[in-house]
Amino acid sequence: MVHDAVIEIDSLTKSFKKRNAVDAISLSVSQGSVYGFLGPNGAGKTTTIRMLLGLIFPDAGRVRLLGMSVPNQLSEVLPKVGAMIEGPGFVPYLSGAQNVRRLLCAAGVKGSKVDKLAGEALERVGLSKVAEMSAKKYSLGMKQRLSLAWAVALPRELYVLDEPTNGLDPAGMKEVREIIIDLSRSGSTIFLSSHLLSEVDQICTDVALMSQGAILKHGSMEVLKKEQTGYLEVQAEPVDTAESLLLDWYPDLKTIKDELKSTIRIELPNSKDFAGQLNHRLVLHDVTVSSLKVIGQSLEDVFVRYVGEGFDVR
Repeated sequence: MVHDAVIEIDSLTKSFKKRNAVDAISLSVSQGSVYGFLGPNGAGKTTTIRMLLGLIFPDAGRVRLLGMSVPNQLSEVLPKVGAMIEGPGFVPYLSGAQNVRRLLCAAGVKGSKVDKLAGEALERVGLSKVAEMSAKKYSLGMKQRLSLAWAVALPRELYVLDEPTNGLDPAGMKEVREIIIDLSRSGSTIFLSSHLLSEVDQICTDVALMSQGAILKHGSMEVLKKEQTGYLEVQAEPVDTAESLLLDWYPDLKTIKDELKSTIRIELPNSKDFAGQLNHRLVLHDVTVSSLKVIGQSLEDVFVRYVGEGFDVR
């Protein structure tokens, strides 16, 4: 286990009707990271998170949050954790503000501080204008915001967020990403589950890929992307001249030409300046370069390599 790990999972297993929803997974989440827990719906992400927070018990394995055992030390660790679990539930006949105030009171907040913190949390997630509306009238996106408001109402060392942008429009998704980045900058650790590649790619420092109850790959986002074989797609005219030059200059690098698109893909070497240098050399040889595009080193490429197709990449 990592010494500074905020979340430690060791051989965690959970079965339902003789099927392993979570199959002996192990994971460490370092302090200060924004950790993306990525996988398609049904991969086992929510089941894992429910075990992390003591909502269900594992069949086997160990969990530690902030150095404390779960579920044995739940009462000590949960006040330090802000959580948002899939399918938020609130008292329907209370307003959004009343629901957040109620939860703050249950957490031991007293007096005028309750109203202050509730108001700040609702404003932070964009619900100030509907704070006094009955929660039963909230849309799915509004309920997601309300759940997030409670998660961020008090400062926490760790935030566990399960599909936090579910039901939100693009503007709402952007707002949630900004909140998560802000929480990270304040020193908190974020454990974020999602089935959206773009969401994880934009904000996470580390990622674990989960499918059918198993962790297929995990590590820092930067390292996982660099492990991919990348290509530089060059759109140039005349394309035959460009290809001839590339084969002459870089005989050891794989090159693929697409005459219809006037593009050439050349394998990327380990050089930060390769694209710029190549562009300069082509121009000096009277080749017109319309575009240079790096492909094959994105989170989507990493996911397809280990999990396959059929994934939401919005």
